Amino acid sequence: MAESTTPFPAKPAPGSALQQSRAPFQPANHLEQQIWKAMKGKADTNAFFTALLGSQLYFVNKDNEDLQTDDKGRLVNTTTLHLPSVGYKGQRYLSVFSSPNILRQAHGPKAQFLAIRGFDLFRMARGVDFFLNPSHQAGKIFKKEEIEQLLQDVWLNRSLRNEIPEGFELQALDDQGEHGPLAEDLRTFFRRQPKVDRAFLAELVFPNDNRRVTIVAVDAKGSWDKICQAAAKNFENPKNAVKPPVDFYRLGQQDHVDEVFASATPIYRKA
Repeated sequence: MAESTTPFPAKPAPGSALQQSRAPFQPANHLEQQIWKAMKGKADTNAFFTALLGSQLYFVNKDNEDLQTDDKGRLVNTTTLHLPSVGYKGQRYLSVFSSPNILRQAHGPKAQFLAIRGFDLFRMARGVDFFLNPSHQAGKIFKKEEIEQLLQDVWLNRSLRNEIPEGFELQALDDQGEHGPLAEDLRTFFRRQPKVDRAFLAELVFPNDNRRVTIVAVDAKGSWDKICQAAAKNFENPKNAVKPPVDFYRLGQQDHVDEVFASATPIYRKA
């Protein structure tokens, strides 16, 4: 996971309409627990960035109407968000908060707000800088380069493994050549998984460098966690051809991913 390039915490942004918070910092959620550790110099970088990407971030709701969401209530990629900005040392930053409590300390107890998961927000607002908790002692600046690195490293974060961001190239593979042993080991495993109907191989290509992750895309019913747990146990055998970086992805979640495999040949199909 990316290393932080800005100090934590940053000083509260002066000279703005935000109310400077002098209240003691009492973490209200998992992300703020990680922030507290960072402020004490006890940060676990991976744990912090995992919490940042996976947690809800809050922002003041101004001029946001008719937001588009999918069937799971998530904002879709075409949605336009209006986020307030804050000035700090001659630069402008989009302003977000780690909890409603800290947001209302800055904007008043009646402030209306929206929330969006960090991963989705950073993916939708690429190319800009963010200031997390700009009015608070628990503030931190995230430069656009740092955010981009986080998004590229998202597949190293297992809690987000079932989302493939648009903009990442996904290439379907066959079971020939160097991928033959891997495909055969996977077929052996899937034959013992009655809930698995089909499986495909692919490579996920990171947009700004040559890093690649092998993806096993699976069409399955039932408990996905049980299938992943069985796979992890099966592939602990050092003689197995399944080696990192290989990750499993469940089909049927994202249209742009399903389209890649619509005309591809599966490495496994249930008899």
